[in-house]
Parts: sequence; C-alpha cells; structure tokens
Amino acid sequence: MQVNRSKEAELSAEHLRELLTYDPETGVLRWRFSRPKARAGDVAGDTCHKRGYRNICVDYRKYLAHRLVWLYVYGVWPEGEIDHIDGNTDNNSLGNLRAATRQQNNWNRSVARQGSELGLHNIGRRGNSFRVRITNGRTPIYSRQFKSLEKAIAMRDQQLAAFRGKFSPEIREGS
Repeated sequence: MQVNRSKEAELSAEHLRELLTYDPETGVLRWRFSRPKARAGDVAGDTCHKRGYRNICVDYRKYLAHRLVWLYVYGVWPEGEIDHIDGNTDNNSLGNLRAATRQQNNWNRSVARQGSELGLHNIGRRGNSFRVRITNGRTPIYSRQFKSLEKAIAMRDQQLAAFRGKFSPEIREGS
C-alpha cells in the first residue's frame, strides 16, 4: 500500500489529538467535537477501503486509521507499514498493531487472499503427498514433500518460525 508522505507531513500528533480521542483497548478513534457529518463521540471514519481498512477524513484529507493511531500514540508517523497482527484490518487496538516492512506485512496476509487450495499457507497437494514450499520473494528457501499433512504442517511451522518469526500467521494461529 503506497503511503503519501507529504500528506502525512501536514498533520501533527498534537492537532490529531485535539480532534480525536483513542481507546487503545478497542482501537476506536472518536470525534471530540461535532462536525458536519458526525457528532461528538461518534466513531471516526468508515471502512469503505477496498481491503477493509478504516479511512478517516481529517482536514479534508483521507488517512488510514491504523496510521493515525500510530501517530496519536507515538507522536510520529510510522517509518514503514503497520501490520495488523490478527489480520483484521479494522482492529486498530494498540496490541494488534506493529511496525513492519512490506515483506513482513505480506507474510502475515490471510490464506484466503493467497488462493490456497488447502486453506493453509505454504502447503499444497502434490499427488498423494503434501508439499511445503517457503520462498523469500521468488527465491525458494525450503521445499519438501511429506506423506502426511500433520508432518507437513509441523515442518512448515518449524521452518517459518526460524525464517519469519512473529510475522507468520501460522505462528500466530498455531495451526
């Protein structure tokens, strides 16, 4: 997702805190004052973004809510991307957000968006066996076939823990 750094430079944490309140437990940003299309206390923004991210219009500019949360809490714009740990793009609670690179953020995407036939990351069917294939971009890092799905999942989890660490949905979900 492209980030407009010049747009971000125009909004300060102080000004944002004057306009909105933030609940770190629920991840909800609310308006402090009534506006033309919202009352004081209303949840700010909507989830009309194509991938389910919440957009909030501040001073006639649209921002992604999770980036505003980062600015609100830490006082600076995030350097790279923000990863939603649980994969829910509308869950902006502080414990669900972490700084990430583009690659780390992609590692944590849902299986549904990757089009997996088995519904599992990095595991596919190959005849009567299951193939574990892990790549770094387009470079293969690990590829092996297993007779049982359980062994394939166990080896995939072990390899991903070593390579990707906490930025892997398998580690998060424990599947």
